[in-house]
Amino acid sequence: MKFCADRKWVVTAVMLLTIGLASCGGGGGGGTTTSSSATPTALQSTASVSNGTVTALGSVFVNGHEFDTNSANFVDADTGILGNSSNSALATSGLLSPEVGMTVAVNSATNSTNALPVAKEVRIAPLVRGYVDASDLTAGTITVMGQSVQVTSSTAFVDKRACVSTNTCSPTVITGQSNLVSTSGTTNGSYVIVYGYSYAVSGTSQVQIVATMVSAWDETNPIFTQAFVTDNQASTELYPFKVSGIVTVSTTSNGTTYTIGGETLNLSTSSSTPICTLNGTQGSCSIITNGSFVSARGLVAPSTNVFLPNVVNASSGANSLNPGGATLQVSQTVEIEGTVSSVSGSTFVVRGVTVDGSALSVQLPVVGSKVELTGTVQTNGTILANSIQSDISSSLSRTIYTAPITISGITQGANASTNCSSSLPAYTISLLGQSMIVDCNTEIADRTATQFSAFNINNFNTYLSQLTITPVYVVVSTYVDASSNRRVNSFNVIKAPLSGFVSVSGLATSGAVGGVITPFTVQGVTINYSQTNLTVNVGDYVTAVGALNSANPTTIDTTVTSGVLTVIPQTTLLSNALNHLGEHSDNGGGNLGFRGFDN
Repeated sequence: MKFCADRKWVVTAVMLLTIGLASCGGGGGGGTTTSSSATPTALQSTASVSNGTVTALGSVFVNGHEFDTNSANFVDADTGILGNSSNSALATSGLLSPEVGMTVAVNSATNSTNALPVAKEVRIAPLVRGYVDASDLTAGTITVMGQSVQVTSSTAFVDKRACVSTNTCSPTVITGQSNLVSTSGTTNGSYVIVYGYSYAVSGTSQVQIVATMVSAWDETNPIFTQAFVTDNQASTELYPFKVSGIVTVSTTSNGTTYTIGGETLNLSTSSSTPICTLNGTQGSCSIITNGSFVSARGLVAPSTNVFLPNVVNASSGANSLNPGGATLQVSQTVEIEGTVSSVSGSTFVVRGVTVDGSALSVQLPVVGSKVELTGTVQTNGTILANSIQSDISSSLSRTIYTAPITISGITQGANASTNCSSSLPAYTISLLGQSMIVDCNTEIADRTATQFSAFNINNFNTYLSQLTITPVYVVVSTYVDASSNRRVNSFNVIKAPLSGFVSVSGLATSGAVGGVITPFTVQGVTINYSQTNLTVNVGDYVTAVGALNSANPTTIDTTVTSGVLTVIPQTTLLSNALNHLGEHSDNGGGNLGFRGFDN
């Protein structure tokens, strides 16, 4: 038997986007403009707000929903500037055109439904605009506007510089972080716009940004200083430099300081005072409170990490989810995707918003975890969460079984998911002694087929009964729903392994103590092993590959020749998640048990 521990790469199947960033050079932003306090029009209360990252185009995919955007306005979240034909120069620039990796807030239209989501407005919300002051290839970080930006394997890169169309970029078009130019002396680094998740590291004023998209632009592009029409018919400008995040406000005998990460905001000078708003209400900059989410924009680049902005918009509570306008209403449904900045008791903070997790039936996320949650706005500005998935739980809550299936044991009439039509069949199958449900939500495929033949929920049992291969091996990815039903989200017929091995990959449901060989269980399957020094704790991620115990079909024997047992401690899972806050796939392709087979 092969025994492996701490195989970090099994935790998630991370998409490798190895595109980087280069610079065409260029100087600082110039020109003179008049500051405007324009903010987006506060919309009528909509059915829901989805706050997350664009994951696909066509329409716009956010948080797993495909929104119809045919009638939607695309606007800048800070200003309400419209990205349509009323601002032709901006529309043709692509700055407010959706790209995979952009962070957005989607306001649903009144005719939007769960089955057919329709967007009324898409607010595009970059976190920083400015020069790359430092780049650490080893750590995978860049510094922009005083913010430490983490570049992950799923960070998208887009090059919008003029040199791309003329094929004159020097040194090259974006290819990787290694092509970034950092500020050196009086020579500015690459000018970029960063989209992603912002959170304050607990106990410090530092703001960590996990980048979902980095876009290179020419800072001299006139779209940053030109006045454009907003959704409330005002006129304002974007400004080339921006920093946003959770602000730390400190008052001493020397005055009040406002900091976002490593950037200090100069909000009071003898020559210029920025226009400040809090939750859409304009006032003196002293109205900005500690812990608010602040977006500060200005014409002139910071000097030694001190930024003199022209306009500062601050928001607190649930308003932070929809920057630039108080669009959320009490009892409104919201979806949030972001990273957790702090956890206290049953509450935690995502993107500056306090989330009440007391109604959740799952373990609360840890600081640094990327989460996607749904909840309702409360009167105190918090979000009462009713469902949540984290970067760990969304993939590791799946259990993958690989084994031969007894087709004669398949029964129809299972309890289908509520979104399935009553006219569609649902089936109960059994693998390794575990009962599970196949319904309209299951992805069904025959990986052994050499020519096309329909295989779906309508002919599921009939198709399997007509297969001539023996035995019929399948690999299924499953999860347990709120009613404790194990449901199959993907079902794949595969070529039977020459070894005749079976496997399970999932979280351990009972443990083993080192020094004593005691069989343990993984989601109902008992694991036999021979390692006397093996310790397994409940919640560790286990992959077991071995022979099926003929006397007990719920037991896998990994002690056989070529058997494999891999255990990843839960602490390693959490550490790995903090290092890989990117998108992942959970359709079963990364199953070590399946990889371990011999054909």
